[in-house]
Amino acid sequence: MQLTKPIKKRFFGKIFAVVRYVMNYTGIGLSRHFEAFSPPIKTFALVNLLGFPVIYLLWDSLQPFAWEPISSWRIIAAVLNSLLLIYAYWPQKLIKHLPIFWYTTVCYTLPFLGTLTALQYHFSSLWQTYSLLTLILLCLILDWLAFIIILPLGIMLGCGAFYFYYGEIILYENSLFNASIIYVLTIMVMVLFSRNRAQWHKAKVQDIQTDSASVAHELRTPLAAVDAANHYIKDQLTSMSQMPGSENIEELLKTFKKVQMQIQSSHYLLDMLLPYEKLAINQKKFRYYSMHDCVTTTLSNYPFLGNQADYIRYIDDNAEFEFWGDKILMIHVLTNLIKNALTSIAKANKGSITIWHESNNKYNLLYFEDSGMGVNTKKINRIFQIFMTEGSSGMGVGLAFCKKTINKFRGTMTCKSEQGKYTLFIISLPKGKKINDE
Repeated sequence: MQLTKPIKKRFFGKIFAVVRYVMNYTGIGLSRHFEAFSPPIKTFALVNLLGFPVIYLLWDSLQPFAWEPISSWRIIAAVLNSLLLIYAYWPQKLIKHLPIFWYTTVCYTLPFLGTLTALQYHFSSLWQTYSLLTLILLCLILDWLAFIIILPLGIMLGCGAFYFYYGEIILYENSLFNASIIYVLTIMVMVLFSRNRAQWHKAKVQDIQTDSASVAHELRTPLAAVDAANHYIKDQLTSMSQMPGSENIEELLKTFKKVQMQIQSSHYLLDMLLPYEKLAINQKKFRYYSMHDCVTTTLSNYPFLGNQADYIRYIDDNAEFEFWGDKILMIHVLTNLIKNALTSIAKANKGSITIWHESNNKYNLLYFEDSGMGVNTKKINRIFQIFMTEGSSGMGVGLAFCKKTINKFRGTMTCKSEQGKYTLFIISLPKGKKINDE
């Protein structure tokens, strides 16, 4: 029985929806895992790009062998590693796929290509040594969980690709059995030490988070007292406003609103000290807010020192938009960016801040750029990690919290920088309502 076109469309539509869900779920898991362990991406790519020709020249002089059968596979590996080497310059739409691309490249370059090459030369002693080096490198760049997943996956894919393209697998007598003993022992030892290293890292982060949560809890008590006193003052001022000669009461009530906003913002600051999984961001209260209002409110309430306000240029044009989220949280994100930018300008003894909007077919964009000291290229990809900070002015939770907040708004937050010249943060939010559409 043949399916009609509408039924086919619904059927395949459901399949694609499931595939997208799995990919999104996997991507989120990989992203968190990727951020937690900070893999040495550029070092790995550089070692591979330099290692391929070095291995060829060195081993070809000791034991000449035909390189042609697997040259195309290595060209693919070279392309993948070249892309990893320049990932800092990837377009914004691609950078979110970096974790998946990283693990794919590692799997292809090491266990997959290593297995394919070893089988091509019948697992000779030379390629047994190469495989052992591959195991060691794999353990150095991956945590134990990723190691025990990627290693067997790459080996199975390598064996399958060899059988499909080259036919029967032929090994030297006892070569696989003898090597397997060494490999199994090596894997057991490396997984053990890698797991201990991961547990130590996890325990260290948990200790910091526990201390931070304790500090946050202790600070909430006096903050609640300030909040209660502020409301008491408001009630008294409201009563006094009915009396004669109370012309200045309205100004005091405006001050109350500013204090109340700072108290609410302080609660979000304390939330930053909690693990991300425990953040109490109530998405049920999300609605559309004007980005222009968020920027202007932030600039009017920020406690600038001296002439710091003169450093900021806000370009308010027709690209103004509304976003789906929380106004106070967005104000906090902008406040954090301003604080970091002013610190950078002070250290560089130069610079200014420029804020502007843009829009494309799918996203509304907010750009936040400062021309201060910039960020070291070696650290640019870790600035959104928890407890990553420059100097002693903070705990390194600000940008991590900001990025997680923008993610809650169904958006992305990326950074581009050149040391000594500029730092640019780009906040991308899905298109919602435009201000002028109503």
